[in-house]
Amino acid sequence: MDWIERHRATQAVHLDGSGWHIVPDGESCGVDGETFRAAVDAAMKAEREAQG
Repeated sequence: MDWIERHRATQAVHLDGSGWHIVPDGESCGVDGETFRAAVDAAMKAEREAQG
């Protein structure tokens, strides 16, 4: 929930037939998840990995 709150104005989030998709602000590609929780978890993981 903290991640969602920190990024609430800086992301594109959408749901389509293949699941949830989150594209962080300033990124050309995002992460996907079958559920909203899975997509947020993937976004958090990608953010941690980008930070080193």
